[in-house]
Amino acid sequence: MQSSLFCVLLNILVITAQNSLFNVCHGDLGCFSILAPFGFTLERPLALLPQSPDTINTLFKLYTRAQPATPLDLPATQVKTSLTTIWPGFVSRPTKIIVHGFLDSVDLTSWGKQMKDELLKQGDYNVILVDWSGGNKLPYTQATANTRVVGAQIAQLINQISATVNTPAKDFHVIGHSLGSHISGYAGERVPGLGRITVC
Repeated sequence: MQSSLFCVLLNILVITAQNSLFNVCHGDLGCFSILAPFGFTLERPLALLPQSPDTINTLFKLYTRAQPATPLDLPATQVKTSLTTIWPGFVSRPTKIIVHGFLDSVDLTSWGKQMKDELLKQGDYNVILVDWSGGNKLPYTQATANTRVVGAQIAQLINQISATVNTPAKDFHVIGHSLGSHISGYAGERVPGLGRITVC
């Protein structure tokens, strides 16, 4: 009796997985579900769907040795349409992508900019600070859900750069702190051959 009831409930859950209560799609970033392993598990009994890219409002801030203080800002929603116009002089070189965590932003604390400065002293890199502060606020459960969208946006950026300026995936290094570590992993699973991920 219990196993029959379990099977019925499982079938209902699978059928309703098609329902927007359990899934949301964000264009070419793909669809995101809150079914296991992202929700309804012992470890994560409560899960929320990621918010829209427009709500999260991710911004990629490019720094180079030629432009170490004032970034060129590329909205993540414009990566596929405006990469070459907003970053017209983007040069194929090793690229470091720094991602902050929960309740942080690139302007709130200085660690990201300090890391950017040190990286530019050490090598001729493209350094990109990722500002996803539109999606990392309370409640924590919503911020964790939004990490999946931001990871997909970073992967889209890497793939677009690779296709546009012929930079191999192995030349990209994603550095994440706190929830930025989760974002780094989500980006990595979408970029075959990604060079390196560092989490702290």
